[in-house]
Amino acid sequence: MIGRLGLAAGRSAFALLLATSFVAPNAAAAATATGTMGVSVTVVDSCAVSAIPLVMSTYLSSAASSTGSTALTVTCTIATAVASIGLDFGANALTGVAQLKAPGYAPLIPYALYQDPLYATAWTDAAMPAAYAAIATPALYTVYAKAPGGANVPTGTYNDTVNILVTYV
Repeated sequence: MIGRLGLAAGRSAFALLLATSFVAPNAAAAATATGTMGVSVTVVDSCAVSAIPLVMSTYLSSAASSTGSTALTVTCTIATAVASIGLDFGANALTGVAQLKAPGYAPLIPYALYQDPLYATAWTDAAMPAAYAAIATPALYTVYAKAPGGANVPTGTYNDTVNILVTYV
């Protein structure tokens, strides 16, 4: 019985040795090859713009005006120059005047957008508040809004949507 076990163990060891000699390559006989691979990316001039919603103070028809401000953020690739930042007169504009409108109401509240807190320089679709040569950080611009009092309108929330156009080179 012991002889059979010894013979069986010997055959198993021989089979294992034979199998590994075909599967495992001889490390001393291995060869290598080397090469290179190029990697590239193209960066083009580009800009992105975003704005925080502008919320004006409570509108009172008897008050002098309702005002507010918000920030525009312009982010461009480095060395991209901004030629202009324009704001249109909004979705509810009438004859070149921006208008706030409440859902379901016909009355409108006129307003204007400005580049300065004194409301002296209007911000239009062709306005340029400042030259901007892109660096690693975004540029912030403040937009000021003013709605003159005097419009007798129903209560509600009046809104408009203004398009921002950034021209860059």
